[in-house]
Amino acid sequence: MADRWFKIKGQAKGDRTLEEQMTGLEPALAETPGRSVLDLGCAEGLIGREFARAGAAAVHGVEVQERHLIIARELCAGLPMTFQCADLDEMAARDSALPPRYDIVLALAVLHKLFAPENGARFCARASRSLVVVRLPANSDANRGILRSKHNPAVSCDLTTVMTKNGFALDRTLPGPRQEPVQYWRRTSQ
Repeated sequence: MADRWFKIKGQAKGDRTLEEQMTGLEPALAETPGRSVLDLGCAEGLIGREFARAGAAAVHGVEVQERHLIIARELCAGLPMTFQCADLDEMAARDSALPPRYDIVLALAVLHKLFAPENGARFCARASRSLVVVRLPANSDANRGILRSKHNPAVSCDLTTVMTKNGFALDRTLPGPRQEPVQYWRRTSQ
């Protein structure tokens, strides 16, 4: 098991490289200048850092593991980035507490890791003004838009239903790293 999510030369023996993790994110990166970005499950902040370097007005990363955020704060110093240590399951479960609004919400390989993926998908929709980018796990259910909680496979979420009920339409699906599809959901209504 890797001690960190990202491989960071001289700092961490992670599971994935930044180059690999950026696969499928090129269109989102292209529309980043001047926009605000929420990166859910940001790990060491490297993907958010790429969005900040591409001209994002602000990037806010949320991560449950403080040890990842210690590295993120160091690697992203001087960029328009903030970080929050929080449990996304808990944040998403608070339906009455609407999250701040961001132009772009990144939920990259994180929704299926929640106890309640449907709450996480709704949270993403509420948080986004215009675009939600979701990286799904590499399995046949995910390819059909069904997210199963890795904690309890009996708990699932039909991402298409949740996103369309919340005013989004699927814009495109791109290949991501390790056969993990990347879906772009665009807001169609407020």
